Amino acid sequence: MHSLTKPPPTATPLRPRQEKFCQSFVSLGNASNAAREAGYLSGAARQQGWRLMKTQRIRARIGEIQAQMAHDHCRDRDMLIGKLEVVYRRALENRHFAAAARAVEMQAKLTRATPTAEPSAQPQPDHQEQGGTARIIKM
Repeated sequence: MHSLTKPPPTATPLRPRQEKFCQSFVSLGNASNAAREAGYLSGAARQQGWRLMKTQRIRARIGEIQAQMAHDHCRDRDMLIGKLEVVYRRALENRHFAAAARAVEMQAKLTRATPTAEPSAQPQPDHQEQGGTARIIKM
């Protein structure tokens, strides 16, 4: 389906060398090296990398590539939690309780939840109350 309206300037695709720069930056993590890899002159790679990284469209494209890579490599948190749920259930079915506990532990880390400590597991201070004041016991 063709549109008679011209796309906004921000929707213009990147030039091939700019796209190659974005792809290279994601894999190399260095703007100068990515510029060289994309075909910019070695002597100007540092300046070209810096200039490209200042461009909003380049930064946005790098973000898109990184998000797509995370999704493609199953790094999406919800997907990983779902996979760990399957591991947890199978571990319980097979009576592998240590593996089930480890799956729960990993799920908690992914959701940034930390198990709360039992009140009895919390360390007790080394002092005794006496007449409303604390007295430190030295060992």
